[in-house]
Amino acid sequence: MNATQQTKVLVIGGGYSGIGTAIRLGQAGIDDYILIEKAEKLGGTWRENTYPMAGADTPSIIYSFSYARNPDWDYTFALQPQIEKYLDDVAERFKVPEHVQFNTAGELAEWDADAGQWTVQTNQGTIIAKYVITCAGPMHEAALPNLPGVDTFTGDAFHTARWDHGVDLRGKRVAVIGTGASAIQYVPVIQKEVGKLILFQRTAPWVMPRFNRRASAWKKAMYRRFPAINRAVAHAVYAGSEGLQLLERRPKRMRLLEKVALNHLKKQVPDEKLRAELTPHFAMGCKRILFSNDWYPAITADNAEIVSHGVSEITPTGLVDTTGVHHEADVIIYSTGFKVTDPDVAKRVRGVDGQLLSDLWQGSPYAYQSVAVHGYPNAFVMLGPNVGNGHGSVSTLIELLADYVVHGIETAERIGASTIEVKKHVQDIWNAEVQDSLRGTVWNDGGCSSYYIDSTGRNSAIYPWTTLRFRRDTKTFDLDDYEVTMPSAPVPGEPAKETVTA
Repeated sequence: MNATQQTKVLVIGGGYSGIGTAIRLGQAGIDDYILIEKAEKLGGTWRENTYPMAGADTPSIIYSFSYARNPDWDYTFALQPQIEKYLDDVAERFKVPEHVQFNTAGELAEWDADAGQWTVQTNQGTIIAKYVITCAGPMHEAALPNLPGVDTFTGDAFHTARWDHGVDLRGKRVAVIGTGASAIQYVPVIQKEVGKLILFQRTAPWVMPRFNRRASAWKKAMYRRFPAINRAVAHAVYAGSEGLQLLERRPKRMRLLEKVALNHLKKQVPDEKLRAELTPHFAMGCKRILFSNDWYPAITADNAEIVSHGVSEITPTGLVDTTGVHHEADVIIYSTGFKVTDPDVAKRVRGVDGQLLSDLWQGSPYAYQSVAVHGYPNAFVMLGPNVGNGHGSVSTLIELLADYVVHGIETAERIGASTIEVKKHVQDIWNAEVQDSLRGTVWNDGGCSSYYIDSTGRNSAIYPWTTLRFRRDTKTFDLDDYEVTMPSAPVPGEPAKETVTA
């Protein structure tokens, strides 16, 4: 692709949200769309994260689109290869690849106010679109620590999202930085083969028992033959996850679950001194709750060392912790998460007056219903600010958001609008309500430092209410929340003008 292309809708990114958005466009009969994907295939997070035992920490029965339930999940919590295959299969079923341009990365999207359209520069050429939907996702840009000497290390080093399968860990001294969702999955695997495991744990996480069973052939057959049963079980699991959200609204309510986690810790770590080192000192839910039966046995094994300090420096031969102790290592694995509140895509989108979205946000993202930003007409951000939660399935959020966005495009097209742009006061009121509702919750006042809180100290990641409310609020696209620009009839010999309606 080298010549300029024109399309009604441009979808940027072919991960879970990009696939879900493309499917919803097709279901609405909007076939004039292009999806650009930087890689050679779809899949996003589930294409890129291939570390050992990578998988969902959400029950697999609700980790699929409601219109494409998967009866064949192998485990209670699906692993990465099967999730990637599910996304590939769903995309094929709904003919998404027909609209995809692979190996195409969006470099800069600019709003052309005179033409009322977006001009998107890619590494393969230019695409002109009336609407742009960015689907980069919050778990896309790896967050690497900015440590002195990080480039001087002479051994192998990589982030979990860029796992180097060519590195042989057998018998080596392997340093792991971070104790989050990825570490808890792969560390028990590599601990069995490394010579020494050095785990840098600034904060001990809350770990619950994991009830992960392999699905029997008869259960899969039943779900295939009776989809209604699959739906019923999914609804029950979904309802349970919503109950967890109600507990998370207040830190004290989480104490019952904390007792379960502490009992789990006591059973697996009999040594009282070591157990104290592994006991969290913040309210459960302040960070994402983790589930594992083999985490504690792995990190307390004879070949494991727990360093309850952060890292202050990387040297050519290892790492220096914040107490000044040097730890020799052959390999460093960064389990340091992603840039959730500082998305890279914001640095590549220019709205009204040419302002970059990143300059508008200044390190603290905000939007209306997480998808629409004033100053960026005809543009939507999937899985944007304040949409995440610590309890449910991202597939639910993607469906609701895709419905809302496509309803917006349908509504604008039906009335013949040139542009739709969320009103600033509507955006401000919604965000003020979100921040007010986050006060006193476990995410804000749970006593931890998490990726939910951005560089300004504001929670720009979490949605404070249940997805039942989100479902209600996004069910219809209310044009009263948007500034609508309508084309006016041109005077003979003069170019067409546009009028704005409140």
